[in-house]
Amino acid sequence: MSPRWTRAIGAGLISCAALGAAPALAQDDRSFFAEGSDAALGLGARQIAMGGTGAAHAISPYALHYNPALLALIDGPVVAFGRQADATLRPYSFAGAAVPAVEAFGLRATIAAARYPRIHARSSGAFSESDPESVFLRFLLPGIAGTYDGDIDSKTMVNSFGLGVGPASHGRWALGLTLNWIDCKTESCGVHANSDGVEVASAHATALSFGIGGMVRLGEAMTLAA
Repeated sequence: MSPRWTRAIGAGLISCAALGAAPALAQDDRSFFAEGSDAALGLGARQIAMGGTGAAHAISPYALHYNPALLALIDGPVVAFGRQADATLRPYSFAGAAVPAVEAFGLRATIAAARYPRIHARSSGAFSESDPESVFLRFLLPGIAGTYDGDIDSKTMVNSFGLGVGPASHGRWALGLTLNWIDCKTESCGVHANSDGVEVASAHATALSFGIGGMVRLGEAMTLAA
């Protein structure tokens, strides 16, 4: 399988995983589950239903993911919580809150915080290179070989904090900032990659990401946001 097709199929499987927990083929004693809110598909029922868009209309704590500038348009405390109906690994897919904090000099500032799993995959048993579960895990964990046997538990959590600032008297424009602390942890036990002798090791890594956003309303029917 070429790298291009591997990436394409992997991206598609991640999108499917974001829609719901999907048990793998229940053959013998092997199992596979994948859940989460991967950025390839989006967060929030409304935004996912609109094709993963939200840069101009996610006026809620979900603005932490789509465009922090929209936080400035929130006019009162808001709490958002989401969960997959058939989830087996994670108790929630998004939990966040936003609160207007300061109003001075004609401006209003809103702060927000949220926590959500980008992806959580759990695999047990033997899978070969041609199995879709193996393709998914190779996209998620580049160090794993096509054929493996063992237990893998890999999860990536995002802790997001944001600030949105805009005029207190109208919502014609706004600016926003986000800070994301990303926590990635993979645990493996007895995993053997038979195709090239590579074994997957347990790993724990963290990273910080920063984002900026902006929004300008040109009229009742047009908003530019990025």
